[in-house]
Amino acid sequence: MESEVKQKVVIIEPAGKGGICHYTYKLAASIKAHNYNTVLITNRDYEFENDSNINFQVKNWFVNLRWNKKFKKYSRMLNGALYVLTLMRIVLYLILSQSKQVHMQWISSPTIDRVFISILKIIGIKVILTAHNVLPHEPTESDRFKYEHLYNKVDHVIVHSESNISQVKENINITNLDKFTVIPHGNYMFENMNQTEHHVIPKEVIKGKKVLLFFGVIRPYKGLDILLDALNNMKGEYEDWVLVIAGSCDNFNEYEEMINKYSLEEKVIRHIKYIPMENIAAYFSISDVVVLPYRNIYQSGVVQMAYAFGKPVICSRVGGFVDVVDEGETGLLFETGSSDELSKILLFALTKADLNQMGQNASYLARTKYSWEQISVKTIGLYEGKSMYSKAI
Repeated sequence: MESEVKQKVVIIEPAGKGGICHYTYKLAASIKAHNYNTVLITNRDYEFENDSNINFQVKNWFVNLRWNKKFKKYSRMLNGALYVLTLMRIVLYLILSQSKQVHMQWISSPTIDRVFISILKIIGIKVILTAHNVLPHEPTESDRFKYEHLYNKVDHVIVHSESNISQVKENINITNLDKFTVIPHGNYMFENMNQTEHHVIPKEVIKGKKVLLFFGVIRPYKGLDILLDALNNMKGEYEDWVLVIAGSCDNFNEYEEMINKYSLEEKVIRHIKYIPMENIAAYFSISDVVVLPYRNIYQSGVVQMAYAFGKPVICSRVGGFVDVVDEGETGLLFETGSSDELSKILLFALTKADLNQMGQNASYLARTKYSWEQISVKTIGLYEGKSMYSKAI
């Protein structure tokens, strides 16, 4: 006999591509597996549109014109208007479908989203927000004010680590901390992800060398310059390595200049573009260690991606990294911003550390502590009104 379908949850993720999109896909699938009526409202250009494993409803309502050169000049204004219209469409859908709760995965515009959440509260909708970033990186006082109002308005906020709770306390005046719950960022174990015949880098280029991977959208706070400095410091001590940089960047010139200045042109492989889901495995499968020299972070899906592929990480000692990296077991940590210390950690990792064992440990954590079964159970608990302040699973 087929089990009874439980209540409905509408999950909102506007981008339709990238790390938050990947996270939301896994969340929606795991919630649906518990027999919830799960609806995802996402972008028209949804990255998983043709995925045969999707078990939840998808509504492609958000539109993003930034990728269309024809509308580049007016894209910001048009995107704002289209975003508001889509939120109005969602409100109408929630009323007509008699939906009772919404799970938001991203704040696209604090001002607009605050009005949207206020409307949802007026019509009796329960709102849960996953704060992947507690605040924007390098927040202004205006940002703190806006997010304070957002967090105080929603019914519940999910953060990914205990350090995120501390960051909330330090930066935002929250009237009720009981509405915050720590649920770790889940793994990125996708169907058939490890099965790839696609070679993004010729084998002869990396043969006999340790491969360092810097993966994801390149932004100043992610510290690629720190990594390049560290590799320059390591010259003459160990040379059997290559660095693969894979991810999009608005302006890579600064880093290209550093690569040339340090004469690293032959040591650094640059794939400066968005890496779609179908190509991710090709990068992680060839890597020996994944490096995240971030200046600040709340939590990173790249760590979970590395763990899913059984790869150890080297991270700065900052934010959520401290909670997710088991130092010496699944990765190594270094003092934030210190290229000198990073060069020493890199040298140790490449010459002395048992990277294979670390990778096995990371894979085990991905399958256990960061499994979506555990995460979905805790998330469903919030849907059903169960709350436990700052208790990580």
